Amino acid sequence: MWVEVRGSGLAVDVEGDLSAGINRGAWRVLDSAIELAAAENKDRETVYAAIAQQVGSNADQVGRARARQIAANSAPGVWIQNEAGGWARK
Repeated sequence: MWVEVRGSGLAVDVEGDLSAGINRGAWRVLDSAIELAAAENKDRETVYAAIAQQVGSNADQVGRARARQIAANSAPGVWIQNEAGGWARK
């Protein structure tokens, strides 16, 4: 189940990415989810830079194009971040 973290612009998978912290009874993002996202983003930056070099572009433009592609191919109900940084369900 995906839940938007109020006021943060983030959506997280409650079943896989969050746990209730017993010290305060508040949601905490598991370190494994943060580490996974960081590793994936680093890999994507490397790929986007390589593609950009091949096509005479820059990594930011390649990443934005890929984001549009991912959004277009996502299933209804998936949280999508728009170019302004806001989140909405597709």
